[in-house]
Amino acid sequence: MGKMYRAVSELLHDMYMCRLERAERQAEKRKELLYAEKMKRERTVDSEKEKELHEIGYLRDKTSRHYIRPDKMLQDIHIGVLKMMSGDKYSNDDRQAVKKLILEDAKLCDFEKYENLFYYVEVLDRVTKRPFVCELLDGEMVYSPNTIMYLQEKKRRLVYVNTAIIEFENRCAE
Repeated sequence: MGKMYRAVSELLHDMYMCRLERAERQAEKRKELLYAEKMKRERTVDSEKEKELHEIGYLRDKTSRHYIRPDKMLQDIHIGVLKMMSGDKYSNDDRQAVKKLILEDAKLCDFEKYENLFYYVEVLDRVTKRPFVCELLDGEMVYSPNTIMYLQEKKRRLVYVNTAIIEFENRCAE
């Protein structure tokens, strides 16, 4: 009778352990599904926030995921263009004209004289020191004349926005 009792108790114990293992596997699957759903929601909220800030004029770098104000971005573009203008090919008047073109108001026809400067400009992200790439610019480079004029318009409208709150709530480059 003792052998039979031992065999039945071992069988019940093994069945109980199988149930626990199956419950543990199901819990792990549920945990993975829940994590995936949370990440999907976060990406949705993040992309909506990025679009909202893009409408204000803040651009976000693809690598560092930090936002940058339009006036700071224009300064970075100006620094990159000045690096391209080093040498004897451009005079100080040209440098001042390009500075005014980038940092102040400009029209698309004003960029034609300096078209070769905006072919490739190395604009670096302030956090990673890698080339700045923004996904919401629809394939256009951050230093293109259209983007520069867009940033100038957003810079003018930035006075209506509380930038301190935006920079407190989001990761912004200094």
